[in-house]
Amino acid sequence: MDVAYKKYNRIVNNITMSMPHAGVFSAARDRKNDILQPEDLAGVGEYSLRAAVVSPTINVLCVNMKAAELDPLIYVSWPNSTTTESINFPTQKIAWCVCFLPSF
Repeated sequence: MDVAYKKYNRIVNNITMSMPHAGVFSAARDRKNDILQPEDLAGVGEYSLRAAVVSPTINVLCVNMKAAELDPLIYVSWPNSTTTESINFPTQKIAWCVCFLPSF
């Protein structure tokens, strides 16, 4: 983070997180696979698993920014955006995008 702060003069936190595939945990805990569980050994047992499966991965980029810096990315902030006021949240705008599809 120090290098990014010196380069961009703002806090940048870039994180990639991989989560274990849910099926691996389920398979390890399923009794039909006959894998000893820590509770089978009075809570002192442990094991390591290896699996050749795809793990869900997400990348999160956190940056301290001013709201105006995000305007080019937010449709309701555009000068000619078509919006309406939210009924449930009076200060919130709802975007209406008119898309033209090519005719074939």
